[in-house]
Formats: sequence, C-alpha cells, structure tokens
Amino acid sequence: MKKKPVLKKKPQAKSSSTVKKIAKKSDTTNKREDIHIILIRSWAFLVLFAFMLGIGVIVGNYINAQMNGYPTVAGASTSR
Repeated sequence: MKKKPVLKKKPQAKSSSTVKKIAKKSDTTNKREDIHIILIRSWAFLVLFAFMLGIGVIVGNYINAQMNGYPTVAGASTSR
C-alpha cells in the first residue's frame, strides 16, 4: 500500500473581531486621505483656472494692441 501524502495545515486567519478592527482603522484613514485628495484637486483646479484666465487676458491684450495699431480688413489696410 502506498502512503498518503501528509497535508500541511494552513495558517489560521485572524479572528473576526481583529479583522473588523483593522477594517475600521483602514476606513478612517481612507476617508482622511480621500478628503485631502479632494482638497488638493479642488485647489489645483482653481489655480489652473485662474492661470488660464490670466493667459487669456495677456493674449487678448496683445491681440487688441496689434489690431488697434495696424487696422486691416480682409487684407486691405487703411491709412490715416
């Protein structure tokens, strides 16, 4: 007769109360991290939006100055 292979015992999982405690701790840290990420993203959005508006003002003023200095319509220039 052949010997049956010996099965090794698997390590036992932590008790359910320990698992619940670990889950609660990770939930609170995840919520805190989520709040920080949301704050950083919202401030980044506001800063980038203001930066975009500022660039628009600079480009708009440049184009306005160019149009007032040399008025042209459809390639035809006028003299004053």
